[in-house]
Amino acid sequence: MKNSRSIIVLGVYGSGSSAVAGILHHLGVMMGERLVPATAANPKGHFEDAEFRQLLYRYRQDPAVLQQIHGFIEQRFTHYGLWGIKEPAILEAVADTAPVLTGRDYRIICTDRDTEACVSSYLRKWPAADREETRRRIEWLIERRNSFLQQYAPAVLWVKYDDLTLNPQKHVAEIVDFVFFDDGSGAAPPRPAQSRIHAAVASVDPAMNHHLARDDRFADDPILKKWVNPHYLDPAVIERIRAASRSKPFFKFAVLDDFFNEAMLAAYLEQHLQLEFETDDPGLPYDSSWAKAKMDESLGAELFYHEPWHRLLASYTGTTLEIGAGNTSVKLRKHDPDSKGFWIHTDRTKRKSAVALAALFYLNRQWKEEDGAILQLWAESGRAEPVTEDAVEYHWKDYKERRLEFLNERYLLTTDLVTYDAIRPAELFLIDQVLPEYNRLVVLDFLRDPAYHSVTPGNGRARYAVVQWLM
Repeated sequence: MKNSRSIIVLGVYGSGSSAVAGILHHLGVMMGERLVPATAANPKGHFEDAEFRQLLYRYRQDPAVLQQIHGFIEQRFTHYGLWGIKEPAILEAVADTAPVLTGRDYRIICTDRDTEACVSSYLRKWPAADREETRRRIEWLIERRNSFLQQYAPAVLWVKYDDLTLNPQKHVAEIVDFVFFDDGSGAAPPRPAQSRIHAAVASVDPAMNHHLARDDRFADDPILKKWVNPHYLDPAVIERIRAASRSKPFFKFAVLDDFFNEAMLAAYLEQHLQLEFETDDPGLPYDSSWAKAKMDESLGAELFYHEPWHRLLASYTGTTLEIGAGNTSVKLRKHDPDSKGFWIHTDRTKRKSAVALAALFYLNRQWKEEDGAILQLWAESGRAEPVTEDAVEYHWKDYKERRLEFLNERYLLTTDLVTYDAIRPAELFLIDQVLPEYNRLVVLDFLRDPAYHSVTPGNGRARYAVVQWLM
């Protein structure tokens, strides 16, 4: 095929090559006509062509199979505009594929990871293997890759697996730019839709990287140790919270009690109560006041804008983030004693399209159900036919100056819903309710679901909270 481009993933066992191949698959790169199925050791899938794998395995015993490997690659260039291959065993034959690649449009993505982490990953899949022999084999494959790159000097992108799993959004963007590179000749494949890019980012689960997921990087961080209850920094506890969150049938969230160290939270609350609050979203059925957090020396700033804090929050729900202090927004909130409530909405909108996660922590001692201002979590019923305007029971336009008492009365609603890009009718059902109790943290994931939520009207008590959005 004219203008066919190949993306070849070169990575040793356990280096994250499956994760990169999965990203390519979600971006629209044809990774195989028949893919190797997922396994317990690789539950997200290998994203490698089953026929190509068999050819490589046969090549180990019979060098004559090289001609079939060449034929396979020729066939891909003939029939597909954008295709890829991935299998660690290709490193055994990579130098011998050079003749069929010469003069073609091919680009290399190399996955990189600490050798010991690769060895440990390999042994988790094949525990009977000898550790020293595995290490020697991985080092030999790395040497073959380096030799090929030095001799043929193809276009190369290096992807460090640890960095990818800590910051998928950034590194997926780099992969997109590399794969769909346009030199002005008109031969570049069209860039993928944003929905494909989001799917590629979401395919990278930080929990896949056991080498990082099980270490003590949170427990040893001085600022996290200062602020957070050590129970919630324990890797085993983080893993249990993440598993519980991800098992939820609708959107992913976590509710964590006694989260902060009491001395730090008490000092912060005293400061919070002295803030000057201003009306938030005047004229809309979102009733609260707020003060903006600042990156200064005020108490709390060292935590809010601390990158390990962002990663810790994301780890509780397995949310992928673009890490960085510049990729967060923090509001210090107050709901007046008789606040009208918050309409059902999502925080991931056109105006805030990058929002991936929200963290809410509450500062209200001895809060009771009758005090109101309860966080509610909703999901759409998924009815097949659209809801007509006449069927909407509760209209946004009717409640701009009224208390949203209907939120206390129904667990099934036909109402206007504030979605990503519009206000539209929808049928909703209540998933859960969360009291804004003192020292309670709620983490909401917006990548897998809109995470629709509301706040019921207040009943005579001022309600204080902090909301932090992460991108």
